[in-house]
Amino acid sequence: MEDGVAPVQAPLNPFSNSDQKSIKKVLATLNDKYTRILPPSQYTSIQKYDLIGIGCLLSPYVSTHPLDDVNAGYITITSTPVSGSTGEKSGLEKGDVILKVNDYDTKGKTAMEVVNLINDGGSTVTFDVKGKGPLTVDRKFDFKSKVTTSLSSSVLTISLKEFNGKSYSDISSAILSSPTVPDKIIIDLRGNGGGSFQSAIDVASIFLSNSLAATVKDGKGETLPIKTPSDKKIVNDNTLVDVMVDGGTASASEVLTGALRDNCVSATSGTRSFGKGLIQGVYGLDDGEGLVITVAEYVTPKGTRIQKNGVPIDFESLEKEGWKKVEEVIKECRAERK
Repeated sequence: MEDGVAPVQAPLNPFSNSDQKSIKKVLATLNDKYTRILPPSQYTSIQKYDLIGIGCLLSPYVSTHPLDDVNAGYITITSTPVSGSTGEKSGLEKGDVILKVNDYDTKGKTAMEVVNLINDGGSTVTFDVKGKGPLTVDRKFDFKSKVTTSLSSSVLTISLKEFNGKSYSDISSAILSSPTVPDKIIIDLRGNGGGSFQSAIDVASIFLSNSLAATVKDGKGETLPIKTPSDKKIVNDNTLVDVMVDGGTASASEVLTGALRDNCVSATSGTRSFGKGLIQGVYGLDDGEGLVITVAEYVTPKGTRIQKNGVPIDFESLEKEGWKKVEEVIKECRAERK
């Protein structure tokens, strides 16, 4: 299964080359199959989860010294920019402190909030970098879409095989460009092993406005509610939505499924999903490798634990039960919420 990776949330890598051999030995003691070291080629390929198209990962600044708080609250460049990326060509470097993004102050904002600011800004993004001034970077996505769509009798079927930096734009474009407004939507997530956690939240925002999409819990028991933006919803509440899942549906796919189901937007059909409710952070290491480590677990808006359990299923087959069953499930959910 692919990771529910959160590359935009990983702290600035504090490890030197001399530490990294020891790190690999320590990781083996964690008994976590999702925590691992990626060789440079695989670390570069994970940039398909780069949601902003500049070949760099962003995170809130993390101090490596107790007295170093001058940059606290700002966003930094977490990873060495991918070779040949627009981030590298513009002069961005690992460790750069980003004071503003498109004239918006980054202090106090989460990485997800900054990603949303960038995604609302068009084909370029301007960073105000501490000590360097403003740098304008072209946004470029070099990976292929994993979205296919079809329209038949006002039913729009969206098949998504991976959550990456193009998922939101591809799905929203498919809905907006449909020759007729679909009153029924199938989201086929069968065999979708996951991808970017943030991408799943972005796709949820097509259906949900300013709504709780998931709650993230870290190892200390602290929780962080993840809400959808208030300005990206394009599907109205009268649209019937069915999300199809199976044993290959995991991670970010389960994030989206739980978000839509618990907010009474959709029904869920199929068979038990994989049950991966963990989130991995991605850390760029000095030797070009990447450290992928489990940093948190998520639960659905209603508190359902996905890890090892999968998402709740409403019925097995849309073909057998029909859209009347989808309507019943959504109505019952909304009645219980009142």
